Parts: sequence; C-alpha cells; structure tokens
Amino acid sequence: MADANLTMIRGDTAAFGVVYDGTTQDLDSAYFTIKKDWSDISPIVQKSIGDGIEKVDTSSYVVRVAPDDTEVLEPCFYVPSGDITD
Repeated sequence: MADANLTMIRGDTAAFGVVYDGTTQDLDSAYFTIKKDWSDISPIVQKSIGDGIEKVDTSSYVVRVAPDDTEVLEPCFYVPSGDITD
C-alpha cells in the first residue's frame, strides 16, 4: 500500500477506494489491517475480500471499516497496511 494518511472518526463508518494496478483479473485475497505499530503481530482491525473489501470493477475495490471496528479504539495514530494476492 502506498503511503497514505487516513483520518477516521471513532464509531463512524469509513470507506475508501483502492486501485490495484498490474492485473485485470480478480484478486484471490486482499487484506487491509490497522495496527498500533508496524512490529505488532496481531492487527487491531483486519478487513478481507468479502468481509469489508468489495470489488467495484476491474482492479478497483472499496474498503469499509464499520463503526463497531473502531468504537473502542483510543484516539491516536495507528499504522494501516495492506497485502494482496492475485
């Protein structure tokens, strides 16, 4: 995932688009994770295809983070990351 700053309000729904250049086929898997720190093993929030990540069209996807994913998080800076397999 390219460097990006995402701002979310705790307890709200956040949705943002992701375009994966380099393929015209559906992705086998894709993950969007939120961690407190890069070195953390377990994510605080994780979304995958069919569970928060939906295909929009060829190589375009939308990631939705639901209110219950963030309502208990403390306000601070978290680290977003992504992983894709085609």
